[in-house]
Amino acid sequence: MSKYHKILGLKEGASEKDIKKAYRQLAMQFHPDINNKEADKFHEIKDAYEFLLQNKGTIFTDNEQIKREDGKVFVRKYNKWVSQEEYDNLQKTAEDYRKQKQEFEEKRADFEYQELQKSYVFRAFKYVAIIGIIFTLLLLIDKYAQQVSSEVELTNFKSELHIENYQHIFETTLFYKTKNNTVSHLTFLGKNRTVFQKGIQMEVFKTPIFRLKTKIRIAPLEFYNIRKIKTFHIPLVFVFLIFISLTFILKGARAVYYLVLNSTVFGIPILIFLFLVFAYFN
Repeated sequence: MSKYHKILGLKEGASEKDIKKAYRQLAMQFHPDINNKEADKFHEIKDAYEFLLQNKGTIFTDNEQIKREDGKVFVRKYNKWVSQEEYDNLQKTAEDYRKQKQEFEEKRADFEYQELQKSYVFRAFKYVAIIGIIFTLLLLIDKYAQQVSSEVELTNFKSELHIENYQHIFETTLFYKTKNNTVSHLTFLGKNRTVFQKGIQMEVFKTPIFRLKTKIRIAPLEFYNIRKIKTFHIPLVFVFLIFISLTFILKGARAVYYLVLNSTVFGIPILIFLFLVFAYFN
């Protein structure tokens, strides 16, 4: 059904009598003298009415191609009637143009990809990928390997009371001195206030690679660090592997590859740097 039939509320193949009847009914409803707010609607109805009357005996196909009984086809783009041969030539020209445009886009994409291969970002990817894989292995070892411990001396402590969900929570920080006279600290949470004796010996546990403090043992008690930076190990592993894998899989002259490549080359070093900074201040 053509849009002209839809405007008048008619079915395909409506007679001249039906067209005029439908027009009269709609004109009485939307004529500017009756309904000034619907003037545009009335002009649309009038145009459809005139078009259908002028093209009696016209066949409207599903794709709204208009074809007369004498075989001529109406080309909307040029607003004129052409023979079937001319119409086929126009269709062929349009298809040739589409193919040429597609070939041009493909060649341009290939050219941009070749230029990308000369860039520092493209060249840096293999080094970033190697660093990312090595760092991923270090993260896995650091998370699952046995922790190392060392004896330290408690120098001071402080406790602060917090109320969370109507519960009393004590945040306690232990300050200690290592055998190298380096001062550090570890903070843990507890429901009860704990009093410690200065000068007692404690055991500090750390991860084997990045030396992240996880807990302190004052036999027989253990107190866990509230800065659980160790929980970032697995998410970082997944992020690194996903970005590196996508960069290999999507490699080619496509926009999404440029996005993933830049995200990998710049994102992995930034994440490694942030992790090391947090690990240093842990």
